[in-house]
Amino acid sequence: MACVLVVDDDPLILRLVSQLIEEAGHAVTTASDGRIALEQIEGGLRPDLIVLDMRMPVMDGWGFHAAMTERALDIPLFVMTAAQHPERSAGDVDAAGFISKPFDLDDLVAGVEACLAVPNDV
Repeated sequence: MACVLVVDDDPLILRLVSQLIEEAGHAVTTASDGRIALEQIEGGLRPDLIVLDMRMPVMDGWGFHAAMTERALDIPLFVMTAAQHPERSAGDVDAAGFISKPFDLDDLVAGVEACLAVPNDV
């Protein structure tokens, strides 16, 4: 069982994605923006993967990635974005994977599982 942190400002997406990942057998923690997620990590949370929305108020995905880099925290990211070029957003934050919103539920779970299957040597 992996620990996954899901970060999204839309409560419906946050709940749906969390439920899907839990049903896949993983522990899930949630945050409604990057600042809250960063506080959780600074408080000791060490997720195996962060499922990250890119466009959020307070601290977006790019700001979150910058803060993680600044702190030398190397936790793989799986990006969820409605951007026209999702691969560009994913590349901006060195994401291990990405999915475009709106997304197919099975594709989301498959993408998360693929990222979790890659060893993280931190």
